[in-house]
Amino acid sequence: MKRTWYHRMLLSYLPIYLFISSVIILMTFLMISRMSQKEAENANRMFVEQQVEAVDRSLRAIDNMLIKELQFDDVIIKFFKNVNDPTFLLSYSVSEKINQLRSSDPLIDSIYLYRFSDRMVMTPNMLIPSDRFGDREFADGMRDNRSYYTLSEQRRYAEFPDQSNPVEVVSIVRQYPLLGEREGLLVVNVSLQKLQRWLEETAGSDRSYFYIQDKDGHKMAGINRSAGSSKGTEMSRVPSGYTGWIFIGGVLDGHLFQFASVLTYIWLICGFIIVGFLWIMFVTRRNYKPIETILDRIHHYSSQKSSKLTLEKDEFKFIDQALEALIERSQTYQKLHEEDMDIRRRQLFHDLTEGSRIMDREAWTAEASANRLPPGFGQTGFAIFEIDRYAAWTQAYNPKDQYLLKFVLSSVVKETADGRQAGVWSEWIANHRLAVVYFLQETGGETELHSLAEQVRGWVEGNLDFTVTVGLCANTGTIADLPDLRDEAVDALSYKGSVGINKVLLPPYRGGQGEPYKHLQNIRSFTQSFRLQEPKWKEQFTSMFEEIRQDLLNREEHVNLMNFLVYQLNKETSALSAEIVEKWSTVYLPRVSEAIEQYDLMEELQPRLRELFEGLEAEIQALRENRSNSVLARNIRRYIEQNHSNPDLSLNHLCDEFDLNGKYISRMFKEEFGEKLVDYMVHVRIEKSKELLTRTSLSVQEVAQSVGYLHDISFIRAFKKVVGQTPGEYRKQ
Repeated sequence: MKRTWYHRMLLSYLPIYLFISSVIILMTFLMISRMSQKEAENANRMFVEQQVEAVDRSLRAIDNMLIKELQFDDVIIKFFKNVNDPTFLLSYSVSEKINQLRSSDPLIDSIYLYRFSDRMVMTPNMLIPSDRFGDREFADGMRDNRSYYTLSEQRRYAEFPDQSNPVEVVSIVRQYPLLGEREGLLVVNVSLQKLQRWLEETAGSDRSYFYIQDKDGHKMAGINRSAGSSKGTEMSRVPSGYTGWIFIGGVLDGHLFQFASVLTYIWLICGFIIVGFLWIMFVTRRNYKPIETILDRIHHYSSQKSSKLTLEKDEFKFIDQALEALIERSQTYQKLHEEDMDIRRRQLFHDLTEGSRIMDREAWTAEASANRLPPGFGQTGFAIFEIDRYAAWTQAYNPKDQYLLKFVLSSVVKETADGRQAGVWSEWIANHRLAVVYFLQETGGETELHSLAEQVRGWVEGNLDFTVTVGLCANTGTIADLPDLRDEAVDALSYKGSVGINKVLLPPYRGGQGEPYKHLQNIRSFTQSFRLQEPKWKEQFTSMFEEIRQDLLNREEHVNLMNFLVYQLNKETSALSAEIVEKWSTVYLPRVSEAIEQYDLMEELQPRLRELFEGLEAEIQALRENRSNSVLARNIRRYIEQNHSNPDLSLNHLCDEFDLNGKYISRMFKEEFGEKLVDYMVHVRIEKSKELLTRTSLSVQEVAQSVGYLHDISFIRAFKKVVGQTPGEYRKQ
């Protein structure tokens, strides 16, 4: 008997053996090559670190020389101190000193002194005003820089404005004196060309490259620095803690790992040998056909049912193709069926809860059976689970995690109901709201519904990183009652902003005691005070929100009040300067609108809005302080507030008091505070009279005299015009 199978298996194992042996040999050579490369990298890094130390040491020596000269050299000190001594001898001495300093270090290209008091610049060649100096822009920039020491970026230096060949330098700048009030600068320009020659003389090589790179990635100097990724291999990158420059070193290609390159060619040949053995293995596999019968049956079936499956040369590919086609078709049918059922079930949910379709028990039983819903029940309840702080929730989780967490919430609702022998039907009616229909027992439905909702709420709080607030219907009913049950749950959930989050809410929450319109006057008063930048606006803001929270208002009423607040702020700020209006409309109005749109609780909205209003207040104050007449306008306003009880207080009185023209005062006050001067006088007097009417027992005539009105008739008329009611009516209220 021939050993056919033995030889075939042996022929199959032989390529594997050769392949593994080749890999082991290759890994050995690669390890040796890697060790050599590591040693080369260490040597190159030591070389680069030496260059870093040498460059830093040279620059530090120059800086130390500057410090010494600025402290002890009489010529330099005399140049900065004796501004009124323009003698030729002093200029010559300073010029000689500069030349002496320049020759003290081979890297220095040029040095100049800049005196702030008369804006004169002393170079090695001349004493000139700064406006005729070629490096004027840099010197003036350093004058505005408050730093005691500066090492500039790579730049071009020219002593004369029309100089055709500026020098590439970096500048070391020290102020004079070293500490205290700045009187001038000493600027030393280090030539990058000299630095280049110095590096070539001290560290030149035809096998490696080395260059210095500034913070922005620009090459400054180096050895063979034109070598890039195509000509050299980078091996070291060392930052300088003193200059902030990056020192980069490597080796030029053609000198690196030549031995490894030879190995590459050798193993390329080995690769072709391995491919040959793989081909032998492939041929051997083709001779093996133990499932020929199965192939024939699949081909026979596919020729009758479909033209997609054709007998391939590779019989395993043919089998795989047939199985994939079968699985894909089955999954497609299943997916279409599930999607169709989801759409029909979602549409049915919408129709029943919106009241566009009414069913009796018999019709529901048939529909429930077709849509995999509980067919029989005693009572029906409705709940809406809303994700708290949804805007922050969407920022915290990506779409995939959001989908997963929503699935978890739906599953918890179902599993909780299954544990109580209650049916459940849930659908997402909004991105942050899960509506749930509960199918309960005949009795005790309301208690059971509240218990189920509370159990889900508690589980989410204890096991997930977010919370939910639940709106429940007050009563249970039948399928036909779902629209009313839904309205009750939505109404209960609308009071979330007043009652709080992470709770189970049941209607009704308000019995008519909450009246949103009574807060409109508080909003008007707050916005007027904010426009006038009165200190009491913060107190009014806090009081306004406290009164709103005391009333159990729903979200729609909260949003309407906040929109009225935005409307009033738009109205009040429109009377201010164009700069303030632009700042409000482009920066703060979108943020306020976003906060109103995304809030969950009024107690969270209040600090957010206060933070925005305080920021706007700071912007307004900064804009006003930049105006020349801002201080005068505030003084006039303060004078009115302090002398409102003076009957003679008028525009003419203010003209005499401040020795200004009446039209100028009125226009300036209007531009500064957005309100006419006369209207502001009346506003101050009426506000003060309100305090007296509510906090004292003074008569109306006495109150009128206390706020600057000689005749109580004039006071009553002005009070009613502003407040909308007489002083007596206001006191009774």
